Amino acid sequence: MFRISGALAATAVMVWGATAQAQDAITLSLSTFLPPQNIMSLELERWADEVAELSEGRLMIEIFPAGQMGPPPAQYDIARSGAADLAYHLHGLTPGRFPLTELSYLPNMITSGEQGSLALADLTEDYLAAEHQGVRLLYIVAAAPIRVLTREARIATMEDMQGLRIRHPGSIIGGSLSAVGGVPVAVPPGEMGDALARGIIDGIATSIEAAQSFRFIDEIAFANDINIGTGTFAMVMNPQSYADLPADLQAIIDSTTGRIAAQTGGRIYDDAEARVWGEVEGRIELVELSADEQARFDAAFSAYAETVIAEYEGNGLPAQEVFDRLSAAAAQ
Repeated sequence: MFRISGALAATAVMVWGATAQAQDAITLSLSTFLPPQNIMSLELERWADEVAELSEGRLMIEIFPAGQMGPPPAQYDIARSGAADLAYHLHGLTPGRFPLTELSYLPNMITSGEQGSLALADLTEDYLAAEHQGVRLLYIVAAAPIRVLTREARIATMEDMQGLRIRHPGSIIGGSLSAVGGVPVAVPPGEMGDALARGIIDGIATSIEAAQSFRFIDEIAFANDINIGTGTFAMVMNPQSYADLPADLQAIIDSTTGRIAAQTGGRIYDDAEARVWGEVEGRIELVELSADEQARFDAAFSAYAETVIAEYEGNGLPAQEVFDRLSAAAAQ
């Protein structure tokens, strides 16, 4: 839970020009598995600065990156339990826990981080908030579409995919890889580069920006242009931590999160992807599929999506409705 610091309040008065009568500052802890150099870690720092400024130093956010408060799959529960006030969680690390949200991980569902984040924001109230139990859901961000990044394998046909061991960010993408002949392998985020360098895996389903921020970009020779899906992240808050804030500080949290924060996050992922591509141009080959091969991959992906939707519908979930709305958003 958050803590109150008189010393921080005194500093906040000097920095942000609060009234002469200093008030105790409230400090919220924010846990994330992302490394400090990751673009969203930098965005979280910017948000913390914004909250501090808007509150005139009365509300501070202390960020604990790189899994300092717990391993990557535990981030959601770190906030739910109150071990941290806030957490930035990757849905794919807890397969099956957020099934409707994870439909966005299906191939070709997300065309850009910004588009995907807005589509998920439009679904949040009706569908997605309900599966984020035990927390206050502040927003969901979709990353840019991810490709299959490989060290030695050049994937120009479906036959080229057969038997390749590919690290995946969640069971939905793992299933998509299996549908086209790949072998999905689970590897913790911090171990991806080592697994690739040692030949434990042949490739990684991720963004080129993630390859840079997790420091394995020099191991990549090919970016195979298969929209294998995306990753989605939730910024969540412990409900009691939110309830304990004064109303004006709650309003600051509300006004700096939600749909606008989701859109901003998605755009950040898109911009970072474009920036890193500019930096590696000529060093990493972008392998594009022919129209015929694209059609083969898409047919396999569609068949897999149908099985996922049927399974979820069988469990009483409105999967077809969510899938249709995501598909319509991607087609716009």
